[in-house]
Amino acid sequence: MRSIPADVIVVAAYGKILRPSVLYMKRFGCLNVHASLLPKYRGAAPIQWAVLNGETESGVTIMQMNEGLDTGDILYQERIALSEKETAGSLFEKLSLLGGPAILHVLDQAEAGLLTPAPQGETTTDYARMLVKEDGILDFQKSAEKNERFIRGMYPWPSAQAEFRGKSVRIYTAEAVDDDSDTLPGTVSNVTKHGFTVRCGEGALNILCLQPEGKKEMSADAFLRGYRVEKGESFQKA
Repeated sequence: MRSIPADVIVVAAYGKILRPSVLYMKRFGCLNVHASLLPKYRGAAPIQWAVLNGETESGVTIMQMNEGLDTGDILYQERIALSEKETAGSLFEKLSLLGGPAILHVLDQAEAGLLTPAPQGETTTDYARMLVKEDGILDFQKSAEKNERFIRGMYPWPSAQAEFRGKSVRIYTAEAVDDDSDTLPGTVSNVTKHGFTVRCGEGALNILCLQPEGKKEMSADAFLRGYRVEKGESFQKA
């Protein structure tokens, strides 16, 4: 790296801490393309946590890297509104389109001597820790609204997971609906020709798209044709 006649190092989606010898090697140091509006959501999974926590906006931050974890000075930010049905996957695509032009803008500013670093300061932040597969386990004791957002935040990985008839099932799309039944959370409370609902701590999830263990992704009506789900059956924690 020392032998490369570069003025700057650009870092994106690199999950390791850089040594000081690398951070300060080049004229403009290391610039990071980070998928959140820093100082909010420092860490490895800012996109997923923004959806999981119900944020209404996110964005891209171009940051001057230092020896901390996403604590360097802010050089530029681009904002974007989240849709009501935003998933981690759809937000990733949107932010990827912002990141390229944003870093090019900052590189032009650097070349022109117009960078205006803004320190983040010692501020509290929602740390976006890295997700693991076990984070995707659905908890039907929570409200349908929270679980619907959870499903979107976990899509496409690690995906929301539950257990049905002793086998794992991934739930990719669902909607929160009212449910005044007296069934227990995790119980199938209604079955129609084209879909079914699973009771939550409050309300229910109308399941729209899912993937049974060992099968392909399918719609709820296709699942019903193959499994003949009955009212009163249970979806449990995987």
